[in-house]
Amino acid sequence: MKTRKLKVGKLYEVSHKWLIPAGYRHHDWQESELVMYLGEKKAKKLHKRFEIKHDILVDGKFLDVDTDFLRFLEPFDESRRHR
Repeated sequence: MKTRKLKVGKLYEVSHKWLIPAGYRHHDWQESELVMYLGEKKAKKLHKRFEIKHDILVDGKFLDVDTDFLRFLEPFDESRRHR
């Protein structure tokens, strides 16, 4: 699993769910299959100048996640989905 550059508006599958900490961003990741990547933003921190956060849409909710979380997202392959 490595962090990659995601494309805005594309669908991604949530992979390696067992490695995601329970309740990360107050969401049950075990029940989620797909997310839409909405882009990145800079968030101000007290002890740092800024931190990069990434916006995603999952199960009808908007969430912001850390860059480390992106390693759990794999490009959605629709041809594999309908077998």
